[in-house]
Amino acid sequence: MVLSKGNSELATPGDTVPTPVTEALPPPPSYSESTAQSSLSFSSRSRAANRDAGILFPRGPLSAYCVPVVPLVRRGPAMHVSSAALVTQEDISVTSTAMPLSLGLNCVPIVPSISMRDIRGGIGGAFTIDPKTSGSDVDFRRRCKPCKRHRKRGHSKNAGIDTQRTPHASFCTRRGPISLALDIGNSHEKCHQVTAEVLSKRGDIDLDIRSKPSGKTLSLSVFSRRGQTIVLLPPNFCGDIHVFTRKYGTFEVMPGLSQYVRSMNSYKRTAIIAIGGTLAEDTAKSTTLDCCHLATRRGHIIVGLSGVDNMPAKKESFWQKLGCYLHGRT
Repeated sequence: MVLSKGNSELATPGDTVPTPVTEALPPPPSYSESTAQSSLSFSSRSRAANRDAGILFPRGPLSAYCVPVVPLVRRGPAMHVSSAALVTQEDISVTSTAMPLSLGLNCVPIVPSISMRDIRGGIGGAFTIDPKTSGSDVDFRRRCKPCKRHRKRGHSKNAGIDTQRTPHASFCTRRGPISLALDIGNSHEKCHQVTAEVLSKRGDIDLDIRSKPSGKTLSLSVFSRRGQTIVLLPPNFCGDIHVFTRKYGTFEVMPGLSQYVRSMNSYKRTAIIAIGGTLAEDTAKSTTLDCCHLATRRGHIIVGLSGVDNMPAKKESFWQKLGCYLHGRT
């Protein structure tokens, strides 16, 4: 029995209410291999351009701790990068759920190049860099034209940037921390050198390069003004490590990497460490050597070997300990 009240109808407890019929969602679009190999570039400064391109940026730290497989960015406290370029497996069914990285290395996105920048938030995630062409050496003091006012400060914001020396992987933030786990792919034979840079002004940097194929060299540049920098190099790293410190900057070599140090030369606030020789058998096949530039002003630099050395625990500063004491936390 149905009672009418105005324009609305009320059902009595004895009546059966029909269940609503929902239409089936259309199947997800299929992406070609060329779309899956496109490069990733994310920037928090050009929100209008990214919105026109179909990429939305919520307010919050820039992170990629999970791998979505749908070209849609959900709003939340942290931004989860999602794009068709993150689909790496063949014949994979695209769904609206996110796969955590804990499922295995097969879930790690494979990209030819990636650029992630944020001002206040942090950057984190795991990626596999597999570029198609080789890149030139990366140096945090690079510039294309001499700066008249700051000729000696090549890493300043007033210096020009050489577009021909753009690295394959670039991660930059001003205040937030950076935590990355990188692997180097070996799908393209034309690429012999992979370039990467990680820059932060005040945040801490935790970088773990887990693997590097034989026959490819690595050019890495890491700079942090005040934060603590921890870099774990791949097991078959063969080359030089250049360390630049200023004022109160310090440098430390972890025990796993110290076993493979061939020579070390330091002068004032500069140190050059030669790594290689018996470190790996396939290093003799490389035509050039690896290169790693580490720089800081007041921070602490720690270098180790991936798979042998572990990430050291974070040490609380005096103000952090004082804040915990005042709030009654141990």
